[in-house]
Amino acid sequence: MPSQTNSAPWQVAPVSATDRVAAAALDAMSPLKVLERGYAIAHNAQGQVVRDASTMTAGDELRLRLWKGSLDCRVEGTNVE
Repeated sequence: MPSQTNSAPWQVAPVSATDRVAAAALDAMSPLKVLERGYAIAHNAQGQVVRDASTMTAGDELRLRLWKGSLDCRVEGTNVE
């Protein structure tokens, strides 16, 4: 009987400095890293991300997603620029 090997048919190339820089840049843009820097993601009552203040009115409810936890908020007014 022929012997069988358990080796993979491919090999992993070593990680280059360029790959490390690209990975670090990608990591810095991850949503959780952005939140860690102090930004928040606002969701309306339907769970949709709020991108424009003009879509909200006084009294609307928001959930702000922070790096650690979230806040339930109510809009008091809007400033559309």
